[in-house]
Amino acid sequence: MLYLYIVALSGALLYQDSHIESLYTVNYILCFIIVLAFHAGANLINTYYDFQTGVDQVATADDRTLVDKTVLPSTVLKTALGCFAVGLSAALKGLTIAPFDDATPALALLGLSMGLSFFYTANPLNLKGLGLGDFTIFMCFGPLLMSGVCLATCGKLVTAVL
Repeated sequence: MLYLYIVALSGALLYQDSHIESLYTVNYILCFIIVLAFHAGANLINTYYDFQTGVDQVATADDRTLVDKTVLPSTVLKTALGCFAVGLSAALKGLTIAPFDDATPALALLGLSMGLSFFYTANPLNLKGLGLGDFTIFMCFGPLLMSGVCLATCGKLVTAVL
């Protein structure tokens, strides 16, 4: 749940430095929904691909859901994709009301965030397997997350938040 604190911290810093007038905006609330949906989707994709690639074994898995056959792998995958769809829908809705003229940086940030969270363990990239797991987590829960909140709420990147 650390990521929700990061969204809150980003909003507080933007408000404190007068970059936004209020935290009671649709886009700020959408930030929480987007982050929650992407994080849930990423966790489920991680569970799915760790099972599919044999990382999670009956004897060693810390996530027992698939190895104990509690839930079908297809259900986990569909739920993960549903979570990403919810996050993407919320992000696209936010883009229609965001306070900026050019949505290109926000779209690039959205694509990068979705790609990193999906390919953390998903093939063919499997960033975690390539030794880029810590870097991916840092980027998703650090600069990318805080940049997204900045763009969504005030339409620009604010160096004090980053």
